Amino acid sequence: MFGRKRRDPVEVRSEETPTGGRRSVATSVREVPLDLAFRAATDYEHYAEFMPRTVEARVESRTEDEVVFQTALDFLVKRVRYRLRLALDRAAGRVTWSMIDGDLARCEGSWQFEDLGGGKTRITYTTWIEVDYAIPKRALNKLVGASLPDVIERTVERARALGQSGA
Repeated sequence: MFGRKRRDPVEVRSEETPTGGRRSVATSVREVPLDLAFRAATDYEHYAEFMPRTVEARVESRTEDEVVFQTALDFLVKRVRYRLRLALDRAAGRVTWSMIDGDLARCEGSWQFEDLGGGKTRITYTTWIEVDYAIPKRALNKLVGASLPDVIERTVERARALGQSGA
């Protein structure tokens, strides 16, 4: 197909919130071990290298089960900065986050990783974004809902790279 890689399917469900934001869920089953997928999704120090639209990434603090992370995303019309508090539950294969402060009205979400056996993992990425400035609905839909397959794809690529490097 003209040099493009075939992508595994990503199911995306997205809805507008009552306040005009966007809540979206992306799910995909991938051939990648759960531990590597979890490591890639929580590799915040390197997000600017592999996550879509991420132009800055800095961990302010990290413990075994919590991270405070500052990031900036290029949202085409505006560079958006915010800080997140992330709760990591390795045993459950789950990461949840909420915004501490920043340029958005709301930013919440989660990763869920489910081991399906045989090296396969169901990956679910959920995000709820609300802005408190004017942005066309079409642009918000594209930036939030339409970018989720890329988020999963880049995370899987990162997980595979971590596995190959033995890191």
